[in-house]
Amino acid sequence: MQDLMIPTKEILEMEKDDLEERIRYQLDLAEKYRDFHSFVYLEEDPAVLGPSLGVKDNISVKGKPLTSCSRILEGYIGTYDATAYSKLKSDTTFLGKTSCDPFGCGSSGATSDFGRTKHPLDPSRVPGGSSGGNGVALSLGIVDLALGTDTFGSARAPASFCGVVGMRPSYGLVSRYGLLDLSMSLDTITPMARDVYGIAWLLERIYGKDEHDLTTVDIKLDFSQFPVDLKYPRIGVLTDCFRSPVDERISRLVEKTIPKLDVDIVEVEISTSLDLLVKAYYTIMPVEFASSMQRYSGFLYGKRGKGTHFQEIAIETRSDLLSPELKRRIILGTAISTRELRDKYYSRALSIFSKVREEVDKIFKDVDFLISPTMPVLPWRFDEIVDPVEIYMMDILTGIPPACGLPAISIPVGSVEGFPVGMQIIGPRFGDVDVLRLARMYEEGIA
Repeated sequence: MQDLMIPTKEILEMEKDDLEERIRYQLDLAEKYRDFHSFVYLEEDPAVLGPSLGVKDNISVKGKPLTSCSRILEGYIGTYDATAYSKLKSDTTFLGKTSCDPFGCGSSGATSDFGRTKHPLDPSRVPGGSSGGNGVALSLGIVDLALGTDTFGSARAPASFCGVVGMRPSYGLVSRYGLLDLSMSLDTITPMARDVYGIAWLLERIYGKDEHDLTTVDIKLDFSQFPVDLKYPRIGVLTDCFRSPVDERISRLVEKTIPKLDVDIVEVEISTSLDLLVKAYYTIMPVEFASSMQRYSGFLYGKRGKGTHFQEIAIETRSDLLSPELKRRIILGTAISTRELRDKYYSRALSIFSKVREEVDKIFKDVDFLISPTMPVLPWRFDEIVDPVEIYMMDILTGIPPACGLPAISIPVGSVEGFPVGMQIIGPRFGDVDVLRLARMYEEGIA
C-alpha cells in the first residue's frame, strides 16, 4: 500500500482500483486506531466515488446517524443531506461521521458522550475542538478530506493541534443548511485536509448561494487558481497574539516563519483586548445556543425521558441526557436573554463585536492579511485544565475572524516538544482565494 500521506492532488488523480485499495486500507486503519475515537460512525462497505471523506457528527447526512455526539440524540438518523455534503457526495467516498464535542460545545475536542477523542501523537492529550475527530482522522491517515464546523475556532484549533489544515470560510460563503446550530450568527461549515490543495478542492465545491440558507451570498470565486503567486503581499502581524498568555515557544516559531516569503511585514494591533472579545463571545453564543436547544425536549428529536406531561418529560429528558457543559451554556444563555440582563450583558457584547469589526476593517485598508499563532498553548493533558473559564480562554487567538465574518486558515509550521504548531492567516471578507494562495506559498516554502 502506498504512503497514505501523499498530496491530495495525487489522490484525486488515482485510478479507481488504487483508490479502492486505499480506502480498504483506511478502513483497516480506522479499526486499528479505534481507541482514538476519531469516528462515532463508520461505513462498513462504502461506495468508492473519490477520496475518502469524514463528516463531523453535527452535519446531516441522509440515512446516517446524526447525534452531534450527545446522548440526547442517540439513535437519531439524518433525514436529508446538508447542502455542503450534497455538493460533495458524488465526488467523494463517505467514510463516516467524526467525533466532536457535543453540539460543538468545547475547545478540547475530547468530550463526546460516546468516547473520549485522543490526540494522534499522545493519547493522554486533547486533540483540540470541537472538530477534534476530523483532526485526528486526518492526522492518522484514516481520511483524506473532512467537513467540520467553525464557530470561534472549532476547525482551526484541531488543525493546529493535530498538524493538519483547517479553514474557516467567510461567513455566508458556505451554506449552513443541515448543520445543528451552536451559534447561528457565527457557525460555518468548514473544509479540513492535510494540505492547502485539499482545502481549495473542497471549498471550490461547497461554496455558493443556497436557497435554504438566507445568510449565503451570490458570489463567484475561482479556487482552481489559488496556487498563483501573490506579489509582495503586505502582512499585518497581530502583536497581541504573540504575547502572554501565549506560549513563548509558539510565538517564536511563528515569528520565524512569517519572513520566509518575500512579504512586507508591519505590526498591527486592535485596541479591544482579546480576552474581552472571548468574554463577548461567551455572552452572545449561549443566548443563541439556548434558543436552538429548545427543540430538544424529548418530543420532536432523539430520546425521551419519563413523565406524564410535557413539562415533566422535558425536564427528565434534558436533565438526564444533556452533558454538564451543555446545561451550563443553556442556563447562562437563558439568564442573559432575560429583560433584566439583556442590555447589561448581551447588548454590550454585541457592541464589542461591532467595535472589533470597525477596527479590523480599518487595518485591512493598509494590509492584505493578518497573521498570528492559531492556539496559545500545546495540546493539554486530560484533566490538566478542568476550569471551564480557563478552557474558554483557549479561544483567545481564533476569535477575530468569526467576530468579523472573515476567512482564516491554520497551517502547520513546525513543532514544539514534538507537537504541531499552527499559524493562522486571516484575510478580508470574501478574500478566501487569496488566503489559500498565501497559505499554499507558505506550505511550499516550509516543506
